[in-house]
Amino acid sequence: MNNMQVQFENYSMATCLIVMTISLFLFFFIGLWFDNILPSAYGLRKSCCFCCLPSFWCGRERRSDRAAKKGSRNAIDAENPDDDTYFEAKYMDKRNYEPVPKDLIKLEAENKVLKVQDLRKTFENGFKAVNGLNVKMYNG
Repeated sequence: MNNMQVQFENYSMATCLIVMTISLFLFFFIGLWFDNILPSAYGLRKSCCFCCLPSFWCGRERRSDRAAKKGSRNAIDAENPDDDTYFEAKYMDKRNYEPVPKDLIKLEAENKVLKVQDLRKTFENGFKAVNGLNVKMYNG
């Protein structure tokens, strides 16, 4: 005898399983949503309506974002290669660059800086472990 359809106070085992399945998926997606919108030590938080954006569903950037990034990268490349700003921002989007504070510029003038420029490491099989790394490390 199948007990799935047996009614007890207007409630059956099939109804219970359906409600539990719906609850499982509902709480799973609410948990994923909270995981993305609450700040954590492992990344930036997203806006509360991130799942309504086309970039979430398509996985691509908008054309305007790509054009802005390409334009800012070309602006950096066009700068003077001897300039320290060029050294700092050579391979990054200009929006992600933060200028060096004045007290650290003073350390650079005193030659208390370890500077690595265009570090590259390519293995024999062609794998590039490091490609154009620029780093300044300040003393103190």
